[in-house]
Amino acid sequence: MQIRFVIPVSWPEALSVAKKEYPGFARPDTEISSVILDERVVPRDAHPSEGFVTPEILGKIKEAEQDGIDAVVIDCMADPGMEAGRNLVSIPVIGPGDCA
Repeated sequence: MQIRFVIPVSWPEALSVAKKEYPGFARPDTEISSVILDERVVPRDAHPSEGFVTPEILGKIKEAEQDGIDAVVIDCMADPGMEAGRNLVSIPVIGPGDCA
């Protein structure tokens, strides 16, 4: 199984932490990958739930499906883009806020 975390910020530090920490929580047969948003579109100080961030999140979700990923986790308790993402792709799109 392959799971991709979409981190809805453009901070390279967030990606570094995710790549280091998240795989340790997965089963041995599960691959974890993580991506952040493009800083050219999403400024560093943007909040993940701002409307202009959602299209970038949706692009990352679509890209995950095209890459053969089995499920996407939007790494934000506000679950930005989750509902739209679920309508966009045929793979599961999960948000931690919704799951909680």
